[in-house]
Amino acid sequence: MLVHLPDLTPAVEATIRLVIRDARRSQSGPQSYDYKSQEDRRRFDELLDAITRIVADPAPQPPATRRTALGDPEEVTVRSLSAASAEVLDAYLDRHAGDDNLVEKALLSLALHGHHGKPAFASLARHSDPRHAVHTLTRELRHRLGGSSANREAWAREILALPDCPSETVLALPAWTALKARGHRYDSTHPTVLALVEAALGDDHQAWQRFADSPIGNSGPSAWLRLGDILTAATDGRHGRSRPPPADDSGGPESGRLVQSHEPACGPPRSPTRSPSRTCPAAARWSFPTAA
Repeated sequence: MLVHLPDLTPAVEATIRLVIRDARRSQSGPQSYDYKSQEDRRRFDELLDAITRIVADPAPQPPATRRTALGDPEEVTVRSLSAASAEVLDAYLDRHAGDDNLVEKALLSLALHGHHGKPAFASLARHSDPRHAVHTLTRELRHRLGGSSANREAWAREILALPDCPSETVLALPAWTALKARGHRYDSTHPTVLALVEAALGDDHQAWQRFADSPIGNSGPSAWLRLGDILTAATDGRHGRSRPPPADDSGGPESGRLVQSHEPACGPPRSPTRSPSRTCPAAARWSFPTAA
C-alpha cells in the first residue's frame, strides 16, 4: 500500500519510523530457533526493510507511479541496484536527480553481474563530470567493485565501448582484462588496447620481453595490476612486481606469469620488411595460463 501512495506527509513518515523502531525492539528478546520461527523472523525483517526503503525513497511526481522502492541513496548498495530492472533503476535515478554518488553506483551495478541492457552507462550523462567519474571509477575499480573476473570484463567492455574514451582511462583498466578484451574478431584484441600497447612498446624488443614476463594474471592481486603501470614498467626497464591498487579483497589465488608461445603475432617486426600483425599479445603472442 505504501508503494502506491502519492506522497508521505512528514507526520505519516514519522509515525511509520516509530512503528519500525518498536517492531525491531519487539524482536530483540528471546526467540525460538526452530525452522518455522526462524522463517517467520526472516519474513518479518524483510517486511521492515522494505518499509524502511519506501520511507527513505520519495514517490515520483504525478502522473508517474512507483512500483518498488530502493531506499535511501546514501545507503543503497551497488548489489541492490544490480538486481533492479532497467525501468526501476532509471526511475530511481530520476527521483534522485543530481546525486553523482548514486550515478556512480548505477554505473558499477552494470558490471556486478555482467548484465546487459541496463541503463547504467546510458546514465553517465546524469553525472556532473562524466569523464572524471569514469576515469576515477576505473582507477579505483578494485575498491569500488571488486569481485570476479566477470565483473572486470563487464566493466572493460563498457569502457571500451564508450565513444572517444580517453587513453588514460583505458590504461587504468586491469591489464589482464584489457588485453583479453575482444576486437572485431573472436580471436583478436580490442583495437584501442592494441594501439596503446604498440605505441608504448614500439620496436623495443627488450620492452616486449619485459612485457611478456610481467606478473599480470586473471585472479588474485595480479589481476588488478593496471595496463598503464605494466607498460611503464616494461618501457622503463624496471624489474619486480608492480604494486596492485589497494583493496579489501584479494580476489583469489594468484595465477602466475604470462607464457610466451612460439608464434609471435604482435610486437616489434623481426625485420624492416615485416610489420607486426594486427592482433595482441594477449590473444596470440602469449597464452594465458589458468589459475593453479
